[in-house]
Amino acid sequence: LSILVQRGLLNAGVDPSNFYGLEDIPSAIDYMYERKNIGKLVVDLTKGAPRLIGANMAAKLRIPVISFKEGLADAVKQRLLTTESPARALFQAGKLEFVTLPTPSFPQASSAPGAKPESEQEQQEASGPPQTKWELTAEQQEVLTQATVVLGDAHNCAPLLLTPEVGLPKDKQHLLKKVQWVQGTYAGVERYLKLLTPDGPKPQLTLTRAGGINGLAQYVFGWIITIERKFHEAHAMQKQKMFDPAALTYRSFPSVTVGILGLGAIGQAIGRLAKLAGFHVIGFKRQLRGDEDETFKNCAHRVSTDLDEVLQTADYIVSILPSTPATKYLLNETNLPGCQEKKPVFINVGRGDVISEKMIVQALDRQWFSKVVLDVFEKEPLPDDSPLWDHPKVFLTPHVAAFCFNEDIADVFVPNLNAYLAKKPLNYLVDWSIEKEILLERGPKQTAGDEQRRALLPLVRKCINRQEREQMYEANGVHVLSEVVSSGDAYLTQLYALKCLGWATSDASKLSESAFEKLRESVREATPEELTSLVDVLQHGNHEEKDGGAVLCASVATRGQSDALRDVGVVPPLIEMLKGGSALQTLWAANALGTLACSNNENRVTIAGAGGTTPLVVLLRTGAEEQIHQAARALGNIAINNANVAVIVREEAISPLVTLVRLGTDEQKQFAAYTLGNLADSEENSAAIASEDAISPLVTLLETGTDDQKEEAAYALGRLAEDNDANRAAIALAGGVASLVVIVRTGTDAQKEWAAYALRQLANNEENCVVIAREGGIPPLVELLRATSSEQSVQAARALGSLAHTNAANRVEMARDGGISLLVALVRAGTDEQKHWAALVLGNIAVSNDANCVEIAREGGISPLVALVRAGTDQQKQWAAFALGKLAFNIEANRVEISRDGGISPLVALVRAGTDQQKQRAALALGNIAVSNDANCVEIAREGGIPPLMALERSGTDEQKQYAAFALSNLAKNDANTVIEDPASNVVHTESSSQLKSTETRTAGKMALDFATMESYRFKGDDLETRTSIDQTECESSCSLFFFPMPELPIDQQLQLQELGFVNLALEVCRRLLSSSSPLLMREKHVDYLKRGLTRLSSGFVALDARYPLAACLIAFGDVG
Repeated sequence: LSILVQRGLLNAGVDPSNFYGLEDIPSAIDYMYERKNIGKLVVDLTKGAPRLIGANMAAKLRIPVISFKEGLADAVKQRLLTTESPARALFQAGKLEFVTLPTPSFPQASSAPGAKPESEQEQQEASGPPQTKWELTAEQQEVLTQATVVLGDAHNCAPLLLTPEVGLPKDKQHLLKKVQWVQGTYAGVERYLKLLTPDGPKPQLTLTRAGGINGLAQYVFGWIITIERKFHEAHAMQKQKMFDPAALTYRSFPSVTVGILGLGAIGQAIGRLAKLAGFHVIGFKRQLRGDEDETFKNCAHRVSTDLDEVLQTADYIVSILPSTPATKYLLNETNLPGCQEKKPVFINVGRGDVISEKMIVQALDRQWFSKVVLDVFEKEPLPDDSPLWDHPKVFLTPHVAAFCFNEDIADVFVPNLNAYLAKKPLNYLVDWSIEKEILLERGPKQTAGDEQRRALLPLVRKCINRQEREQMYEANGVHVLSEVVSSGDAYLTQLYALKCLGWATSDASKLSESAFEKLRESVREATPEELTSLVDVLQHGNHEEKDGGAVLCASVATRGQSDALRDVGVVPPLIEMLKGGSALQTLWAANALGTLACSNNENRVTIAGAGGTTPLVVLLRTGAEEQIHQAARALGNIAINNANVAVIVREEAISPLVTLVRLGTDEQKQFAAYTLGNLADSEENSAAIASEDAISPLVTLLETGTDDQKEEAAYALGRLAEDNDANRAAIALAGGVASLVVIVRTGTDAQKEWAAYALRQLANNEENCVVIAREGGIPPLVELLRATSSEQSVQAARALGSLAHTNAANRVEMARDGGISLLVALVRAGTDEQKHWAALVLGNIAVSNDANCVEIAREGGISPLVALVRAGTDQQKQWAAFALGKLAFNIEANRVEISRDGGISPLVALVRAGTDQQKQRAALALGNIAVSNDANCVEIAREGGIPPLMALERSGTDEQKQYAAFALSNLAKNDANTVIEDPASNVVHTESSSQLKSTETRTAGKMALDFATMESYRFKGDDLETRTSIDQTECESSCSLFFFPMPELPIDQQLQLQELGFVNLALEVCRRLLSSSSPLLMREKHVDYLKRGLTRLSSGFVALDARYPLAACLIAFGDVG
């Protein structure tokens, strides 16, 4: 075509008409011969854009809507028009129509065999079984004949589609034969499953449910609040015009226990809502393995397998139990008397046969229940003669707790419709797999080993997809698979079940890490012979064998044999699969490599060294949906090794990762954020990631993402803010601070940890410190200090330390929010890391805040800090000494207590033999402890503190010299004799304090200036301001800058010099702007200069107007050279 155009034999143009595809080749030929469209070339200008060329697109796609919900079709149309999409294009072109149909009338089944009179039965048998009635026009029947997609209620569509010989009238058996996909309007699909038989064929149609719509939690929570806050009583009082506040008193929510019977997805949603509101939540689960209750810590304070315990302790009993042989009439006269003391409110939104109607009335009459709220009943609809209708303590709703609104259904259906048109996977897909149903329904004890293995391999392959896993979770799969692992005796069965459970540890904590580790121990390790055979399959097997080998390799890696797999040589064949294997092999090779790199640094090095990053980045750009997600995960794990980061960045992985964060699927966004966080290991990489505009979509994930996405986004933003002030400012500008504060307040444990980490990094910017406090960040960080997780409390402490470092207002707020007592508790009884960071934060909170210093002492903070200086880790000693120094700065009582608690001796030991930082902090602490306290001065000398301070002043670092000189200066003011140990000769001898003062005044250096003496030399005017007096004052202030190393002094000493008038901090700022080569005044030269100048004054010179030349004093006595 290009050559023809170049030769001028063919003109190129653009055909603006829409083209929706044709059903078959003959239609296409007819289409061209009719000259409707000749030689059209369809070009996909958007990578990955859905193609609309496919079956049934030539004619109008007419979708029947079979539902009792009025206006459902209109809601779908409105939702369809909100965004650009393939379905919208079809609809606007007149190629898509939604046809609302009347609902069928199915015959009522008799309530029990023999319920009808014999004559009636005989008459029915003669005329045949009752028929479905469905009044349809000819046009409506034509719609159903051609329909490939149906939107409808389960109770209508299940019998029509799965049992048409019964569900459809005889004259309409030809309808619905072409249906490929049914979108349900309920979350449940029991109506369909009840019509399946184990021996029958699998349905050929695709079924999706209305997932993600759950009103049960709101229903239950609404009733609890209504009853607990006495809204009904308040309304009754209103009618009687009673204004009596005392009649409406209520309990504090933490004192009210909500017991939840059944901890599936709905039970957990109820628990989370109740727990968030402040109620105490206890869950009931019939079987609880090991420490599986950790799985439910976000929705329950405790989980019990003892039903009697829950019934006896709960103030509200909420049943979400399904109808099974094990739950039918579970609540009965045997266990309900245990409710006698608490008299709980019973709420049932599960199934009505968990308790009989008779037992409900009996429980109320005997005061086992105080009230009952029912949305489900033993028999529905509730008979007219039921005593529940008129019982004063019963509140009824007609099975409407989880009503699905038209808009909710449309929000599920329209994205699925677009996916269907584009031939992409659908959301909330129901798996018809009989093998899977057998596994999940019958359980391990009734399933033979061979049958389990046949079920588990396809289950593993399905469960790599998150949506498939959700179905597994809803079918109680975690419990069933855990039983398979813990009690199974077939290696591959256990191994595949364990692989499925590996995902459950990261999918919203469906299974705790500790529970998974215990299960992993139940599966034996693969033998060397088995591993060698596996490598042989990966290298030389046929197509099908390699498919299975890749899955098996990933499963063995999940078992934890990473070293053995690497040593036997699985990495090279897995990388070859990435480059040229089938789609399934590529997918599972990426998963296996990601698992191998998860917690094994040598594997990360091996994979990168074997060239594994290149095909993974290619897969990241060009792979299918699941392949991209697995590639992002693998790259993230490989990037944990810093040496690999440069390789991945060089492969230009940053840009596609940022695109995934912005536009990917849920799992792609999650792992892209995770990988970007790991790649942000340097200021250069952080800047590169930010330049791709990654910050804004990461902040968006904090606000609207899934739980996993929020966790990884917080981690990535924290990494981007580390050592990069431009990124800190950009994150704050994008609204990241407010979102992070919300997560610290209400997120999951992992989210709180990484959000606190991110806030810590952002707080290294002074403006952000103000923003974090303004957004309410300090109270939840203080509260996080209480966390049982050491990681959370450490991140919170570090964030608070950064916030307090340079911001006095933040120090005040931390104390006001109760932070001091919590920090002292961590210093006293926390982990090593908690003690270390809590000591640092206490030191920062104490800076220039006397009230905080007093409060820390009152909370008992000094004694554990002294204990850390004496016997802590190196970091603990350093920061405990720092904190003690700050506490002693201006509070005499604290100086006394530090000495009384034995703090001087370990501080002296640090000055003598500590690390450089320990020596510096301890010298400052000793200097502050010695201020105006003769007893402490004597104690420091008695403990041998003076010689190491003098040694530090002579040969330490610049900071050590300053602080040692400061300490010696304060010690020199004590008039008592001082014991000094000469470090050179190890001879102990005595010098008078006057001798010490003389020695120290000469050697103490920059900090040994006698402020009182200097003050006597300062210019003092006679209230008559002259030009020379102004010049003299300015001269004294500016010259003093050259005698005090302001940038190196602690802020409290800078302020002291400012208050005494020796320095002008505004001028000091100017001085800091000078180049490092600016000259310093040299004492000896200036003394000589002054002497020569004074002796050469003319005889006519009388005196300077400035009578107290402070500058001369500074030059004479200051050590500036």
